Amino acid sequence: MNEYDLLLQWLSARPRGEARTALLQEACLALDQRAAGSQGIPQQSRWPERFRDTLYRCGHIEQIGLDMWAVMPPTVLWLGGTGKRQQGEAHVYGARSPCLQEQLQQTWGSQFVVLLQENGPAVWKWVGTCAQSEAFARSFGSTVYAEQGESLLEALPNLEQAVWHFPAGSFPTGNGWEFWHVTDPTRGAWWHWGTMPKTREQGLYRAIRRPRLWIYVSPQPQSATLCAYRLDPVQNPDHLYVAKWYELARHVAHSDHLSLRYNASEHTLMIPSAGVALPIIIDRALRLASGYCPRTVSETRGRALIFAKISRRRAYQVKRVLGIPLEITHG
Repeated sequence: MNEYDLLLQWLSARPRGEARTALLQEACLALDQRAAGSQGIPQQSRWPERFRDTLYRCGHIEQIGLDMWAVMPPTVLWLGGTGKRQQGEAHVYGARSPCLQEQLQQTWGSQFVVLLQENGPAVWKWVGTCAQSEAFARSFGSTVYAEQGESLLEALPNLEQAVWHFPAGSFPTGNGWEFWHVTDPTRGAWWHWGTMPKTREQGLYRAIRRPRLWIYVSPQPQSATLCAYRLDPVQNPDHLYVAKWYELARHVAHSDHLSLRYNASEHTLMIPSAGVALPIIIDRALRLASGYCPRTVSETRGRALIFAKISRRRAYQVKRVLGIPLEITHG
């Protein structure tokens, strides 16, 4: 059992499955020290938030307020056809405990398996028909839902359209602001925070002093007139991820260093890391396809994430939303 599983069990055992951000941070710090000690890695080289962030991106926990997190009730997602006799598999998300695991193993035998992974919580997988999955869910008071990651992606606007839905803000003025520079696409997706441009231009700005303010400046729809949009990474972390990925796509989308690669034989999708986390809603729609967290690989183009069991249609939807090229290979 790794740190991700321990955090999920700890949160599941708390009253109402809830914890304030400060308490959850303390738990993550303790797990970070545990991981660093067991692996011989200095603590400062790791980031405690990764344990919480991973559970959030997988769909096990949600933020229910500015200062509160909660584990989801045990939920079953069906991956397979819609016919009652259709063979497939179901994954269990949300609250879990050793007792629940033992109960499911005793009740369902080889149909229920726990698959460990190093970079995330174990995958609880059940195998059978669609009709049987309903009985499986009822055995621990849950309900079956169809996995809807592909439909979720289809419903999303592209990043440019998403920016237009941010709340209106005021333009950055004075010397108390930094500008997010994306540079040298021939070397990959390189970026840094630097001084503001001499003239007002499209891009991402942040206030140097706290409380931190974030502004994205972009043309109005079907117009060259610049507008300022206010980002709120505290209530909606996707605001910042969307703005950064939109900037990457605008600057280096036509570079070989920023493109999606889909392996049609292995059904995997490779997404460049670029030093920027994927928008959570896109990330989750990709993880739900397999239940697994993406693998991180290093190659000549830089670090990348590889998602498993991705259909070609799902890969094309990611291309549409992110606005970057998609390369298709066949093994």
